[in-house]
Amino acid sequence: MDCQELIDTGDARLSPSPAFSEPDQGILLVEDERLVREVAGEVLRSAGYAVWKAASAAEALQLFEQHPADIKLLITDVVLPDDRGPDLAQRLQVAGGWFQTILISGYPERMIAKGAHEQCTFFYLAKPFSAEMLIRKVKRVLSLREMSTSPY
Repeated sequence: MDCQELIDTGDARLSPSPAFSEPDQGILLVEDERLVREVAGEVLRSAGYAVWKAASAAEALQLFEQHPADIKLLITDVVLPDDRGPDLAQRLQVAGGWFQTILISGYPERMIAKGAHEQCTFFYLAKPFSAEMLIRKVKRVLSLREMSTSPY
């Protein structure tokens, strides 16, 4: 079954699990490949996250302007049609966002690290990834964010 069939049949959905659900966590997903964006967005929504999807950095900036306080995680492709994921993350953080960033890419992580900004911390998820891999990475990264903002 290909990605389009997963979307059309609804098989891209996961059963919401209390172990994964984080209803107060908003995610900005930036991916120029429509099928990857739609399937990943559906997987995240099914796991209980609020998701805003963008196909480009320009769309992501518009969505961020509309929901700055709601976005707790940026998931972005490294190579976008109008920007690079690390550059987008830095611009959003300069604009007032405080969130973690997961870079997704088919390129090896060592190639990504060379072009990343030293001011930003990035996590990495290699393409292709499964729904379970995506949810586990998101949960892990968001839990790190919660620990860093905890008063204890």
